[in-house]
Amino acid sequence: MTSPREMKASSNLYRSDTFGGNFKEISSLLENDIIRKLNGLQHHKSNVKKIYVITYSNLFITEDGGKSFTKAPLNFNLDGSLVFNDISENHILTRESEKKQLHLSSDAGRKWKPIASSVNLFFWSTSKHDKSYTVYISQKNDSYTSTYYKGDVYTLKKSSGDYKVWKSLLHEVVSFGIQGNFIYATTLTKDGKERRMQISSDGGITWNEAQLETIAHDRFFSVLDMSEGLIFMHVDNPGDTGHGTLYTSGQDGIIYSKSLERHFYPSLYEVTDFYKIKSMTGVYFASRIQADSSISTVITFDRGGIWQEIEPPVGVPCADKTKSCHLHVHNVFSKKQHVNVEVPLSTPSAVGLILVHGHVANNSQITEPDVFVSSDGGYKWHKALDKAHHYQIADSGGLLVAVPSEKFPKYIRFSTDEGHCWHDYKFTNENISFTGLLTEPGSQSMSVSIWGFRQSDSKWKVHIIDFRNVIHQKCQESDYKLWLAHSSRWKNTEENTGCLLGLKTSFYQLRPESWCYNGHNHINKNETKVCPCTRSDYQCDYGYEADMNQNCKRGVPVGRDIDICIRGHEEKIVSEGYRKIPGDKCSCENSKCFKPNTKKIDLGVLCHSRIQLVSNLLLLDPISSAITSLVLAILMQRVLSISCHFVKYFAYAQSMIFFPSK
Repeated sequence: MTSPREMKASSNLYRSDTFGGNFKEISSLLENDIIRKLNGLQHHKSNVKKIYVITYSNLFITEDGGKSFTKAPLNFNLDGSLVFNDISENHILTRESEKKQLHLSSDAGRKWKPIASSVNLFFWSTSKHDKSYTVYISQKNDSYTSTYYKGDVYTLKKSSGDYKVWKSLLHEVVSFGIQGNFIYATTLTKDGKERRMQISSDGGITWNEAQLETIAHDRFFSVLDMSEGLIFMHVDNPGDTGHGTLYTSGQDGIIYSKSLERHFYPSLYEVTDFYKIKSMTGVYFASRIQADSSISTVITFDRGGIWQEIEPPVGVPCADKTKSCHLHVHNVFSKKQHVNVEVPLSTPSAVGLILVHGHVANNSQITEPDVFVSSDGGYKWHKALDKAHHYQIADSGGLLVAVPSEKFPKYIRFSTDEGHCWHDYKFTNENISFTGLLTEPGSQSMSVSIWGFRQSDSKWKVHIIDFRNVIHQKCQESDYKLWLAHSSRWKNTEENTGCLLGLKTSFYQLRPESWCYNGHNHINKNETKVCPCTRSDYQCDYGYEADMNQNCKRGVPVGRDIDICIRGHEEKIVSEGYRKIPGDKCSCENSKCFKPNTKKIDLGVLCHSRIQLVSNLLLLDPISSAITSLVLAILMQRVLSISCHFVKYFAYAQSMIFFPSK
């Protein structure tokens, strides 16, 4: 176990229940123990009052926001992240990084027991087909040898109950992931030359190969999102092009259709500008490489069915008037190129609201950008602030705050009308080196904190601003308006106006002219109505591509009927070129409804021989099994966490802040 003996400085832990207005040292509650520098302070994802302080020999647990702590001695090196179960607050997993031993606690961290060794990846199950508290792991398999593949190989397993028995699901596994009902894994062929992708949607009982093009070892796949009932999959193009094709899956995750060609994803930096808008269902940003190798931003409002460039804000001049201009958004690739800007910001509590840095031009620029805001989910935009700013959403979108991107900012700006009008407030006269602008998690509070340290003595300085001192009145019913989401999408008929993914949804939005606050417990009320099916409720099927008029035509090579093997029997899918977008709720109750014909033909036993090949990966001896398969090479996307360096050193618990120092 790691010892802190050589560490001379002790840790000090401070607590604030005034959102940082004042702090009280509570180090004595931890017996003045030394807090780990990395992962030393972690909070429960669903209980804001439950905080875990990790030292080199103990785990201190508070369930009342830091008023008291329970000490739990550790008999292993707890140096990793705590992974909490979605169902039970008391069930926690963590992995010891050096020994790679997986530990479980079922009593909120007071007692731990080892349940598996040589573990690479581990996840709690999110599948409805599994028992409660099921765990999936990839466990190192030292028996696999290959002339071509020299990396580590694993066996995918799962267990529940007492975790004494682990069921093997797949052998020769390179990596795997879980989200919702989908479990995806990359597996090697017998000789290690090639990789394939296997997908299960029934808790690992059955596995099917993703119906995608085969790729060589110098290319990669990346799963970008699986949160809305379908999979967004990037497939790298041959050569070091920096771009590939973005695909979306059907509801079962097996059949894929082209969504966006020339999707920008440079393998050198392992970053992507693909971004899910959290404030509006079905909306995503992506970057695309144009024919002249420049980069442009595109947006989809229907889960990848159609991508389009972002309409420029009215009144904002174009950088080059001789070319077509749109709004282009800065994201993580810009930060990788040392452009000091915030990435796009959206939150579920502020419906339709998006803040971005960008330029109005014919492609992305490297000059200093401005701040743009949309309040309708990305259809319309307006320029909110000149030059770069640090920004946050507060009060469920009723309050926007921003601090200029300067070394020693002295003013904070705030807006109560979705960024149209801004007010300045001077929060300091000192030279404070800015490190971050924060609101309470969930973006529902009226308080914001500005973090930094004094230039004179390098001591931390926190400025807390409670905007209830400025905005006194709580919003009434008359302060809200009924807003139809996606109302800019359809305007040809009243019946289709606002329809997206088969639903027409209206929200109660705060009127921009209202001078009031929503409050911490504000809930966005909405009304929904089912829409008749139209072309927009369908994507082009496997082997088909959309033409200029968005009609699905057979692709090149010529599309054919899909012959796939699923769960022990073979089906031939005869399609007219369209398939319904996963999760779409539209209905066909009249003759005017768009309803393409797609039928399945059961080919029965013809699948039997093929299923035997797949079963060679299941529970069979990986040495003696002969495997021949499609090539599907996957490199799992590395999740990047880009944040100010100070953020990892404190945690929120409602209006309380915990801040350790050494």
